[in-house]
Amino acid sequence: MLRFQKSFLVACCALVLSSGCQSRAEYPSNCGDGVRQSGEACDGDELDPARDSCAKNGMGDGTVSCNDDCTLDLSMCTGQYDCDPLTNDRCDNGKFCYYEPGSDVTACESEGNRLVGTSCGRSRDCQPQHVCVEGTCHEFCSSGTDCNINDTCSGSGGGWPMDWSYCPLPPALPCDPVAQTGCDGDACYFVSTSGTLGCLPASSGELGSACSMSGTYCKPGLQCTNPTGGNCVKLCWSSDDCTPGSCNTTMVTLPYGLGVCL
Repeated sequence: MLRFQKSFLVACCALVLSSGCQSRAEYPSNCGDGVRQSGEACDGDELDPARDSCAKNGMGDGTVSCNDDCTLDLSMCTGQYDCDPLTNDRCDNGKFCYYEPGSDVTACESEGNRLVGTSCGRSRDCQPQHVCVEGTCHEFCSSGTDCNINDTCSGSGGGWPMDWSYCPLPPALPCDPVAQTGCDGDACYFVSTSGTLGCLPASSGELGSACSMSGTYCKPGLQCTNPTGGNCVKLCWSSDDCTPGSCNTTMVTLPYGLGVCL
């Protein structure tokens, strides 16, 4: 009888302990309630103050966010990359930062010279702040303002880190105002204030001389700074087209990624 009572007590205790363990396992986790608690690096928008920036985590600049499992998401921190391909930060000695999408790495490389729309084997073949995508050079961007050719920064479809992406290629050129190709017997000029390229009879205005659409216009390869009255400037795709000087695409706004020699 005593042996039975002991066995019964052991069985009851085992049942209680088993029931208690099961109850704790099924109790819902606090992760996801928006309040960071012990054991959580974050919860929703509430981050650990000691680790709420990329710098505090030793990961450079960027934005820290929270994963669904209440761990920190550091994927938007630049520190995981050797340099910044938009600002060229952390590259010196004449090197430029390039991003390789296939391997998801950045590196400081010698300056490439291939233009938008030309073929490439890797990003460093292209000009700085450009990226090689499926064998073609594109402008590199994180917003539309980084795109000189258009205002759309959505080429990667959001699949790249750091909000990085690339600008879509411009439409095909009807003619080339720098190389002066595409116009049989005429010259390639901007023929409207909207930036439309077209073919016109060649004019004679020299570099720096006064010009207007209604009077003397510029020689082929040059463009009037203002159709109603300006000066002839030299167009360029890159600094290779400027001797001397460099190709500037920021002081003037021209379509197709064209610049002006300064």
